[in-house]
Amino acid sequence: VGVAELVGAEGLAGDLHFSVSMVGAPEQAYRDYVKGEPKSLSKLVKKSTGEKSFGKGLRAMGANPKHPVLLIPGVGGTRLNVWNSEERPEWNGEMIFFDFTKVDYTRKRDISRKDFSNPNQGPEENTALRERECLQICAKRSPGIKHLWTDELGRDWPTITTRAEPGLKGVYTMSNFWEEGFKDTIDVLWGIGFTPDTLEGMGYDFRIAAPVMEDRDGYLSTMKLTIERMVRRTGEKAVLVPHSMGTRVVQYFLNWLDDEAWIETYLHGIVSLGGIWRGSPSGA
Repeated sequence: VGVAELVGAEGLAGDLHFSVSMVGAPEQAYRDYVKGEPKSLSKLVKKSTGEKSFGKGLRAMGANPKHPVLLIPGVGGTRLNVWNSEERPEWNGEMIFFDFTKVDYTRKRDISRKDFSNPNQGPEENTALRERECLQICAKRSPGIKHLWTDELGRDWPTITTRAEPGLKGVYTMSNFWEEGFKDTIDVLWGIGFTPDTLEGMGYDFRIAAPVMEDRDGYLSTMKLTIERMVRRTGEKAVLVPHSMGTRVVQYFLNWLDDEAWIETYLHGIVSLGGIWRGSPSGA
């Protein structure tokens, strides 16, 4: 479990506004998880309180909202919607990530040499030009895939605009076919008594880099304004809850702020869920 303190330390990625320490979970909790029983506490709370949900059970035991919470998902943890598409106008306003009915993925290994403009080279020739042509072939065969891509600079295609779904809806579930995202977390917090004033989601377009998120979407500015609004309404400092790559987004946000006084005024702390504070060197 990652525990972050806002102390303005030096980190592996540069100047940070917080330090991270690691604390171990109770041995029995770890054993329960390994045995496939991570919900044993939930069952115990519901049984002892007579409530049907874990969140309401915790509330019956005395848990109450205090600090407002802002949820920041990881890569693939935000719904993406088609804002405008000249190629598929019937999709305008609908979810594209992740909708299996729209995305029929063509894999690079399904592409043969004859599909290329220069048949003498195939997809195994892994140059930037070859890679780009592979993507163009995939997009031609599967228009849904093109709605999930940007160009090399994170810009929209001339005929397609895809953006992240804002708010809690954007981070609740990623599909109509399976439950992912922050669904379980949000359900518990709602049960405890959190409201739109005390609980918010900050999904983002995970296809693009953090600087582009701000330049194109004003994402970091919106996060700052959202935190300020929540603190003003509740009178309590906010807690950021990032998951996975969301921890890197939060780290970038704090460095982008470069304002210790603001952090001291508006942030109580950070609860990291599977955070990757040191990045993903093996993935790179």
